[in-house]
Amino acid sequence: MIQSVETVAISKINKLLPKHLTHKREEAKIKFIKKTVDLYRAIELFGIIDFDRSYWNGTAVHVSYTDADSRLHVCEIVSQVMIQKYFGNLSRNENVFFYRFLNIFRSLTSDEEWHIVQQHLSNHYNLHLRENVKQYMDYRNKLQKIEQVLAVTDLID
Repeated sequence: MIQSVETVAISKINKLLPKHLTHKREEAKIKFIKKTVDLYRAIELFGIIDFDRSYWNGTAVHVSYTDADSRLHVCEIVSQVMIQKYFGNLSRNENVFFYRFLNIFRSLTSDEEWHIVQQHLSNHYNLHLRENVKQYMDYRNKLQKIEQVLAVTDLID
C-alpha cells in the first residue's frame, strides 16, 4: 500500500496507487511525458530516463536521467517511455491510454519530428511496441479519411 504520495516512482505508479485513483495515475503519466519533452528540449545531452528514480509527488513530476554522449533524437525519448508496460505497451493492447500518450507526444513534436518518431517506432525491436504503434497509425489513418470525407461533404452542402 502507498505510504506517501511524495515518493511514488513512475515505474511503480500502477501498482502503488489504488484503482480508484486511476485518474491520478494517468495525470501523473501525462505530466511525466510533458516534463520529459520539456527537459529534452532544454538539455542538449538529455539521455536515458531512470523510471525507478523518477517520481510523482501528487502534483508534479521529477524526471531522473543520465546524460547522453551526444544529442538523442526525440524518437529515442518517445520510445524510452512508450516501451514501458505502465504506459500501456501491453501484448494485447486493450489500453486506450497508450493511444492517448502517443497523441500527447504527437502534440509536442513538429510534423517532421513526428514522422521520424513513427518510422522509428514502426521498426522498433520490441514487438509489442511495434504492433501497438501499427494499430495506432491504422486508427489515425482511418480518422484522417473520415475527416476528408466530412470536409468534402461540407463543400458539397
